Amino acid sequence: RGTGTPRAMSGRARFQVCISGIRAERLTGVSRKKLFLKVDFDSYFNDTTTPTAPISDTIGWPNEFSFGYETEHVHALSSKTLTLKLYKSGWMGGGLIGECTVDLLTIATGPVEHRLMARDGSVMRCELHFKVTMEQQSDLELVLQEAELSAPSGFSPSMALSYAIVGASGEPLGRKHTEAAGMREWHMTQMLKHRVTRSALMASQLHLEIVDMSNGRTVAQSMFPLSGLPAAAVGNGTFLDTLSLRFRGAGSSGSWEMGCTLCAKNVPVWAQMIGGFHDMAGIHNARFASSGIPSTRRPAIALFDCPEPTSAATVASEPSHARAASSSPAPDPYASGSFSAPAPAPAP
Repeated sequence: RGTGTPRAMSGRARFQVCISGIRAERLTGVSRKKLFLKVDFDSYFNDTTTPTAPISDTIGWPNEFSFGYETEHVHALSSKTLTLKLYKSGWMGGGLIGECTVDLLTIATGPVEHRLMARDGSVMRCELHFKVTMEQQSDLELVLQEAELSAPSGFSPSMALSYAIVGASGEPLGRKHTEAAGMREWHMTQMLKHRVTRSALMASQLHLEIVDMSNGRTVAQSMFPLSGLPAAAVGNGTFLDTLSLRFRGAGSSGSWEMGCTLCAKNVPVWAQMIGGFHDMAGIHNARFASSGIPSTRRPAIALFDCPEPTSAATVASEPSHARAASSSPAPDPYASGSFSAPAPAPAP
């Protein structure tokens, strides 16, 4: 792992970043000297790979760089960059061979895998392959407001509401309880707070239980998929939605329903695409993690066989290529030596 030390962090969006799987292919005009890479992530994190000798026209580095990244200017990710510079090792004959750059918006919302040319001016030196995971971490806050429970007859009037976020592992995270006080209405429940990424949120549910305080037994329960939360806003963005929840009663306890308003703050926004790769021509064979997230769809980025999500739960489904954003074949970046991108895919 890298030994570089990031600057002190403060800001409005927090990411966990990992750069790995770095290798160079199609090396040209390079001697058999050991080569190394300098990694610069927005001048925030800097480190160097282990000098390694190439085998034929290919070289791979074992290094993996993991670090936290935070920025106050998350909407300016397109102007921030990751730069990889390839150098010869040694005092004699050392020096810069070539470099490549990718903007952080493409990393944060595009595929994990990248295949980019390292150039020395107009001369192509090699193709650099590398993977970058960049997951936003948000302190999600959930509160249920104006909750009113409709219970079958014959049950104690003293009911409590127990609730927790349940992740993909099935383990409840940070369970909270309301006070019963002989009521079936709760003006505002305790805040449920948990640090999540967008991908983890898509696989999580809000698990609710109704507890009969006269005997402490759970009499009904319900699950609300958090994949339904939209990517509201970065920072203090608040999402409000009125819910009508149906509960499954224990045994033959009848029908339970609860109306409430769900208040969610700090919903994570940024999510990378699933599968595929990014090269000088555009993005290929990747799919969007969910709808409503920031996109790499800008004039400089073309999409090839990248189907749009049909719902917020797309992340949990199998890949589907029924509808492609572009049916044009991807050009070969080596074919003419020109790397101008084709026309962008049309917006849906």
